[in-house]
Amino acid sequence: EGYTGQTLAQMTQRLYIMTSVSKQNSNGDITMECKDVLTRLEERQAQVPAASAGVLYEAITSTATSFEVANAVEADYDASGTLRIGDEVMTYTARATSTNGIEFTGIVRGTDNTTAEDHSVDASVQLCIRYDEASIIDVLVDLMQTRGGLPAQYMADFAVGQPSYDEALNYLNFLRVTRLLTEPYGISELIADLAEQVQFFIWWEETEQLVKLRAIRGYDVEPD
Repeated sequence: EGYTGQTLAQMTQRLYIMTSVSKQNSNGDITMECKDVLTRLEERQAQVPAASAGVLYEAITSTATSFEVANAVEADYDASGTLRIGDEVMTYTARATSTNGIEFTGIVRGTDNTTAEDHSVDASVQLCIRYDEASIIDVLVDLMQTRGGLPAQYMADFAVGQPSYDEALNYLNFLRVTRLLTEPYGISELIADLAEQVQFFIWWEETEQLVKLRAIRGYDVEPD
């Protein structure tokens, strides 16, 4: 939007994602439906962790410290991390391509208040996501950019020295997130839960084309 005599570069630009365009009516008008960038997380039903396709190549006992997973490649799982099979959570130190898919080694069974169990062939092997004393900025960037797929330029306000980063540093720096996600959750739902529990707002600023954060806080100075 702008004024007569302005160039396009001088006008205010707002960035939205176009979702539909109607056909022209009798007057030649068309109607466009647009949404803000954050709705991409909802439209794509982005989840974290992503559902893992890997399954056990063969049955394992409750004492096994290595096993093979079929229907998967190395890129489907982190180099080391946490897995869930059935109701059991376990950690591993390495994974590598094997004859039957990929092999996990260095496994510690029955972690995170779960019990080591026997598991049958074709049992689902789900990659888990663990946050350990993570800052709110790191968690939000991981959820929205790394795992949610928002372009990095839209998250630039969360970089060191930028307004949203400084806002979190000044008012939310006391907070550290410790959470183990053992099954897929909607990213938008996780962010909404964080916003409610930690007390902040997050929104899409369409004129700056940036995701922004603001903490819910008291007055900085005594009101007049």
